[in-house]
Amino acid sequence: MFNGGDGSCICSSCIEHGYELLVEHNIVEGGKKGSKKSSFKPLTREDIIRPDRIKQTMKLGMGCAVGYMTLGALVFFLIPGVLLGFFDASPELLAMGEPALRTICLCFPVAAFCIVAGSVFQALGNGIYSTITSLCRQMLVLLPVAYLLSLTGNVNLVWLSYPIAELASGTATVFFFIKIYRQKIKPLFD
Repeated sequence: MFNGGDGSCICSSCIEHGYELLVEHNIVEGGKKGSKKSSFKPLTREDIIRPDRIKQTMKLGMGCAVGYMTLGALVFFLIPGVLLGFFDASPELLAMGEPALRTICLCFPVAAFCIVAGSVFQALGNGIYSTITSLCRQMLVLLPVAYLLSLTGNVNLVWLSYPIAELASGTATVFFFIKIYRQKIKPLFD
């Protein structure tokens, strides 16, 4: 599933799919070939073979994704004119595009966390949480806020809809992540 509203999330989305497989590998039958169990069924304590590796994979995956997207955000923030120059941007486009890239890139690290956490939700059998956070970001918050900010007539304010939507999505993701952690991950260590 493609998450986020910008092209920088393509690589983060690739991380998401690989990461989900790693978490699942450590859940159902420890990743043994020929396993008859499906990760689409509700998980039981017996299904999860390597809880220590799940926690390790979550930390590593989130750290890599957030680190990668933070580097991307720095590039977008520091040299937006160079990036737009790859597309033979006119002076008008540069004047509009530079503030847009600088504003939108502030979302990248939060988006990375949301994307990787969404993989955890899916791998642990709660894909609905991932769907809710994606809908929250893209439909329930981004579009209405962008519309409301467009009524001001200032295009630079419209770009603020991205950080606002990501903040809402991030809040929902943290809520669901804490819930999943308390219900499914923490009990494995008790």
